[in-house]
Amino acid sequence: MKGDGKMLKMRGININGELHTGTDLDLLFLGYDDEMPEPKTLTEDIIGANGITDYTEHAGLLPKFSNRYPVFHFFATGSKNKIASAFEKLSLYHGQTVSVFADDDPGFYYRGRATVAKVSTGARYAYFDLSLSAFPYKLSRSLTILNFDFDKKTVFQLLNNIMPVKLTAQINDVSDPSPSDSAVYAVRFTCGGKTSVVRKGKTSELNFIIGSGSQSFEAVGGRIDSTQFNPYTGYGIKFRLSFREGKF
Repeated sequence: MKGDGKMLKMRGININGELHTGTDLDLLFLGYDDEMPEPKTLTEDIIGANGITDYTEHAGLLPKFSNRYPVFHFFATGSKNKIASAFEKLSLYHGQTVSVFADDDPGFYYRGRATVAKVSTGARYAYFDLSLSAFPYKLSRSLTILNFDFDKKTVFQLLNNIMPVKLTAQINDVSDPSPSDSAVYAVRFTCGGKTSVVRKGKTSELNFIIGSGSQSFEAVGGRIDSTQFNPYTGYGIKFRLSFREGKF
């Protein structure tokens, strides 16, 4: 379809960043079904106790979910050869683990194993479905990257989407008022009573998981003597935190 001399982009999905169902296959996107992922629970029916005893979030455990199963629906029309060619190209992803980027939600994507099906056909039309057995969260297309620069020990807030994540910390600088060439500098991060230490000049994944919403962090610079971290509240610290957010 054309307008003002330009090809109009057809709404659809992009698979692996290499094929768009509208632009490349000329398929009409009819929409998609996407139920919420089912929570995984740990329960026990104890004789003598009322109801079902639920241990799912015992001892601070975060909720977990089963796969989600989105199904994308398409309509093809034209000659028999044109329809067959479109289905052949789409079916190359059958059984493959793919990333699916829906035009309706451009900031996030699904990741899972694809199933391609020809639902029904006529003389000059066909209906196709692409289904996924996907990770329970839709993942952000880009990393969230946050840069921090503090002149002393600091408590700060970090906002995360609904999916629990691990953070990667890159320590750019630790400023010692009395620097030493032999000292090993680092930053200690504390969140929810758990700590992780990353050395200056290093990039490392923090060894704890943060939940959804606003999270309170403490960051303090210091030196590592042998294997022990010694904090110094007056050290300046520069670091970067990165993580990939997810949502339902």
